This record gives sequence, C-alpha cells and structure tokens, in this order.
Amino acid sequence: MKQNAYTKLIVAMIAISCLCCSCTKGPANEPGLESEPIESSSIEDEDDLSKITSDESSSDTETWISDSSEDSDVVSPSDDVLTLTDPQTPSSDTAKLGAANVSNGGFATGDGKFAYYATRPSADRAAVIQEDRATGMTSQVYLSVPKEGPAIDYLCVSGDYLFFRENIDDRESFDLVKVNLTDGNSEVIASGEIASMSIYKDRLYFAESCNLVSVDFDGKNKEVLYEAAHDATPAELAYCFANGKIYFASPADYDKDGYFFGQLYCMDLDGQNQTKIKVKANVCNSGVFMTDGDSLYFFGESEAEGMGLYTCRLDGSELTALDKDTPRSMNFVSGNYFMATGSELYMKKDASGYQLIDNADYRWANICIVGDDLYYISQDAKDPDALPVMNRLPIYGGGAEKLG
Repeated sequence: MKQNAYTKLIVAMIAISCLCCSCTKGPANEPGLESEPIESSSIEDEDDLSKITSDESSSDTETWISDSSEDSDVVSPSDDVLTLTDPQTPSSDTAKLGAANVSNGGFATGDGKFAYYATRPSADRAAVIQEDRATGMTSQVYLSVPKEGPAIDYLCVSGDYLFFRENIDDRESFDLVKVNLTDGNSEVIASGEIASMSIYKDRLYFAESCNLVSVDFDGKNKEVLYEAAHDATPAELAYCFANGKIYFASPADYDKDGYFFGQLYCMDLDGQNQTKIKVKANVCNSGVFMTDGDSLYFFGESEAEGMGLYTCRLDGSELTALDKDTPRSMNFVSGNYFMATGSELYMKKDASGYQLIDNADYRWANICIVGDDLYYISQDAKDPDALPVMNRLPIYGGGAEKLG
C-alpha cells in the first residue's frame, strides 16, 4: 500500500535508522484511558480497531513532562544546557543497552568491551566501527560495497559475531549480514523484506514481510512465530521481550497518515499461546515499542488522545497517554528514561518530571544507548544533501562528539 514510500524514506532520512514517529498531542490533563485485563483470543478474530470510542476513557492523563506546580521539580527548557543534579555513578557496564535500541533503528550496540556503531564514510558507502571503550581505539570492521543510498542498521553482537541489516541496491529488500569479529569475514545469512532484527537468548529475531520469525545464528532452522493476516503493510512489526515472552503489535487492515496499526499481543518465544491484550489504544507496527520490564511504551492511537506515545502495564492496564512537544524518540536504560524532541534531549530520573540535558539537532534523533553513552543521528538542516552524522553524548556530562 505504502511500501515504496516507506523504504525510500528509510534511505532518504538517514539510511540507518527507522521511521521517526512524530506525534501530535492535545493539551495536558485531558481525560485518560482505562484498560481491561488480558483476554485470550485468536489472532484471526481481531476487532475493528477503528471503532474504539472516547466514552471508554476515564481518570486523568499523566503528562510527558509534569505540569508546573508546587509539587513539580521539572526543569523548563532554556537556551542553556542544564547540568544533571546529583548524577548517578556511571555504570561502566558497556554491555547495558537501551531497551528501545531495536525500535530506534539499532545503529549502535555493544558488549562488555566494545561499542559498535554505523557511519557513512562517503555518500555511496556505509561502515561499522568497533571502539574499545577503555582505550578509545577504533577500527573499521565492515565496509559496504559502493551503492546508492547505503544503509546499515539493527546492529546486534553476540560473542565473536556481529549481526546487522544492510540494504540491497533495489532498496526494496535487505540482507542480514554476519561478521566474524575474529577474522573479519562476513556472510549473508538471510535476505528479503526484513526489519527490526534483535537477539534474545540464543536466537535471532526479525520481522519479515510482516511476519515475526526466528533463526539460529547461521540463519538456519527458521521458525515463523507469528504470521500476519494482512500483507498490504510494510515489513515493520513492533515487538520486544519481557519475562520470557514476546510482546508485539499485529499489523491490521488499518492505516492512518502512512502508519499502520494493530492490536497488542503476547506469546511464548516459540510462537505458542498467542494472547490478545485488551488495551484501548491501537499500536503502530513501527516506531517506539519497548518495555522496562514492568510497562510497555509504544507509538499508538486512541479515539480520545489521537496519535502519540502511550504506556501501559504488561497486562494492558493503566493505559496512559504521554505528552511532550511531539517526541521523536524514547529509550530506557539503568532506571533512566530519555526522550528527544526536534531540538532537545531530556532525561527522567523520577516521577517529578524530565530534565533538559542537551540542546542539539535531534530532527532524525532515534536514540540508541550503549553503556553510559547516547548515540543519535544529526544532519545539517541547511543542507538537505549533507550526509547524516553519527553523534555520541555522555549521559553523565560532557559535550556531544561527532563520530562521522
């Protein structure tokens, strides 16, 4: 339906990250949304998502940044970047990855010693850089062949192997590439309409033509965990892992403004026990979709609040619309939530609200987190032909660094 436009947008924006999910939200403190507990049902028996009505809502909606009240310690944006108050001691755990790295494009990842990130060394090539987190020494572990609009994203590392997605020349399909970090050899282990690759335990998971599949690290023993009932949507399928379960949005025959929406489900890692989670919002099959272990955060739409970011418990209860200056990206690591608008980066440390930690160009900023660093893409707003640039910002203080 909108597949050609979708794939061209990936390459045109940053040739690395996923679609940015901008949302339009109403004023704070409008009616919130109440949810019902999990209800088992067949995927094929999906309800008409477009018939959700606003009379199902109740309670007050929380705001993305707390209201200016006597009880709020929220810091308002200003022209000056604010220093974090009482910062936590940096974890020094370089293996800690942001919960939304996959839904944010996965253009940076890491393990206990190295960080890996994608760059564009030239207009016709993409590369992956390995950086020793202790010494800062870098080396190029992969360089694409020359092509128009090269794209590398969804980086995942396990042991001596690095995995990522790379676009093929036709821009309609992608390769899953496996790099042996010991000898530098690379191989293609899968190809097709592939999106949202991640590693969980000892398997690779990715969306393929709107189906959710898993394979071994060599690309073999493929299992289709969920098969979409609709094939007129892009290859995207939003999913994440929590407590040994897969939570995902089923692509439905329903789209709005170029976004495709479905219902919320969970299932076992082998695809069994698919269960519909009743929540009074529709879930977009692209964009932010993550969990902090207790709650889900996703880009969605409801009759009462429209399109925007939402959160609910894993069972669908306590649905809340999140509102803050059309957020571009959200991520979570080590108890801290990060959110980027078009020109500001915030961190939430507690219930009091968000604190501004940086002013920069976050127009394309899907935030990836590796250890104590934020990675994001920027591009010269005055030069539409300029190459996107990878940036790194230390969470606990220090200026942003352009990585190329």
